[in-house]
Amino acid sequence: MLMLCAFITFSACSSDDDGPTNPVSNAVVPTSAKIGAEVTVQGSGFAAGQTLYLQPEQGTEVNTNAKMTSNGATFTIPYTMTEGKVNVVLKTGNDSWTLGSMTLLAADNPISTLSLPGEMGIGEEVTLTGIGFAQGDAVGGTVYRVNLSEKPLKAERQFSFNGETITMMKFNFYQNSASAHDYDLIVGSENSNGSGTLRIYDGMSAEGDFSKVTPTSYSGFGKIVDATYRERTN
Repeated sequence: MLMLCAFITFSACSSDDDGPTNPVSNAVVPTSAKIGAEVTVQGSGFAAGQTLYLQPEQGTEVNTNAKMTSNGATFTIPYTMTEGKVNVVLKTGNDSWTLGSMTLLAADNPISTLSLPGEMGIGEEVTLTGIGFAQGDAVGGTVYRVNLSEKPLKAERQFSFNGETITMMKFNFYQNSASAHDYDLIVGSENSNGSGTLRIYDGMSAEGDFSKVTPTSYSGFGKIVDATYRERTN
């Protein structure tokens, strides 16, 4: 009996040395939210100097740039995130605490009343008009598709790069191909460390929808601003 009591006492004393205490108490994390939506994590102890991250099960964690108040942290879920479960992690200096987890749901279409010119030529500059465009849409981490045969026009999400920013996107049409549909979608992106990745999506298998196409990826670049494919003529 004496040995058992001594062991229990020793274990209880050692729990005081487990590291810094989480500064936020009574944290309440929403169970789910749509990508692009504004979210508030409630709790006591939020303060300036703290940072809130979304940590997916796979991929790079993303800084939410949350606005901190004494009783909560408010942020917009970045469009660079993908659907699935993420942990909400609070960081202060070198210390971090998981406040809870939430499920990210597919985003609502951010663009409405989309309109395009009736005719477009390859190589011509085109202007899309609509409600919902914002600074950064052209260099965000999400790609949308517009089917010109559908009325009204709508933007359909194709894919997102978690923790990356798209720096270049273009179609490569193969000039020497017998088929007018022989083309690739080429996308360059950059992560928070400045490392660039080039992804090539096969247009022949996509038929205009790249949401289920697995790209061929090449990494180890710097910031990618353009890419040109040189065709063989023989």
